[in-house]
Amino acid sequence: RLSAHLARTGITPNQITVISFLISLVGAGLLSVGMFVTGIIGGLLVQAASVIDGCDGEIARLKHLSSARGAWLDTVLDRYADMAVTLAVTFAYAAMNPGPLPWIIGFLAAFGFILASYVTKEFAIRIGEPYPNNIFSRLNRRDLRLFIICIGAVVARPFEALVIAGVLTHLCVIGVFMRGWTRSASPGQ
Repeated sequence: RLSAHLARTGITPNQITVISFLISLVGAGLLSVGMFVTGIIGGLLVQAASVIDGCDGEIARLKHLSSARGAWLDTVLDRYADMAVTLAVTFAYAAMNPGPLPWIIGFLAAFGFILASYVTKEFAIRIGEPYPNNIFSRLNRRDLRLFIICIGAVVARPFEALVIAGVLTHLCVIGVFMRGWTRSASPGQ
């Protein structure tokens, strides 16, 4: 519905991408404060940014404005937004729970979020076809990770939600990698 409404305006897909990114940064900033109310607002903003982010590609197709540049911009800004949210949640948790463990866990989650996009695209390059729509592709989606973090923020457990999203993402990365590994095997290897 949002995409259909936005398609009737003069907004471009790249503008939607940038707006979504900026909303993510504001949400991350609020999550980094580590307070209950700012956490809820931050989590809801991150979720709103995720919903808006889903519109850029739809608008590009509806308005016949799809481009490699736009897709690249979306991919890069999505990764920056993911890192901002991950670091914000980690920072807030580490401020109340000093020591290296929160940072190690936060960085592991961040690595998983980056690898999620990377292995799926590598699968398509190496195998020559998109990764199939199976359980790993459905659980490996960015919008699901951000939704988990949003729910965690609303129930005052954003770091625990980050851990769940991180573990889930790493399991999906391993699943995509293993499928690609078996599909790309040649005799004698």
